[in-house]
Amino acid sequence: MERQLWPAVVTAIEQTVQAAPHRRWTFSLGDILRVLFWAVLHDRPISWACRPENWPTSERPPRLPTPATMSRRLRRPELHAGLEALLIRLRRHRRRTLLHYVDGKPLLVRSHTRDPDAHAGWASGGYAKGYKLHLLADSPADVQAWQVTPMNANEPRVAQELVQRCGIQGYLLGDANYDTNALHATCRERGIQLVAPRRHGPGRGLGHRPHDVARIRCVE
Repeated sequence: MERQLWPAVVTAIEQTVQAAPHRRWTFSLGDILRVLFWAVLHDRPISWACRPENWPTSERPPRLPTPATMSRRLRRPELHAGLEALLIRLRRHRRRTLLHYVDGKPLLVRSHTRDPDAHAGWASGGYAKGYKLHLLADSPADVQAWQVTPMNANEPRVAQELVQRCGIQGYLLGDANYDTNALHATCRERGIQLVAPRRHGPGRGLGHRPHDVARIRCVE
């Protein structure tokens, strides 16, 4: 499977990002993305993809960045812009669907970490420290938008940003955590019907506060 997918990944990278490195860098953005996707495609850490012995001769670049170089470059804003452009290109060839999903995946770190950007928040199974990966994807697992935040970020608010960044239409499926008036309104304004279970369960009323018409429709 990896050998079948890799040529398509390389072609997409070559058609999307710069081929030559900037004068400040030894490796181009395309070089960094190749190493990143080689690790992802084989479900291995990035440091594994930085070692020549883990590449077949026919696919191995002339030079490979070190793990430290990868760590620095992956934090650069142009890397995130390149990934977004790559996802947009890949989405052009995917089948359109009316069903989309939104969810958050905790990315845990050690509780004694000194990372100033890692905060404590609710994760699956309890309270934990780290980050959270927020994804908005189609039913064939085609990622439309994504964002990494500290663990304590408000998931419905991040979902609003993801919805505003991608031009999807149809139905957006999420868990009860996403059942908020603000997210229902944002989805409705963009031609999307959010479908999520009641935040406090089906046996409770909605109270006396006004609710967005899309939330009422979801309850019905």
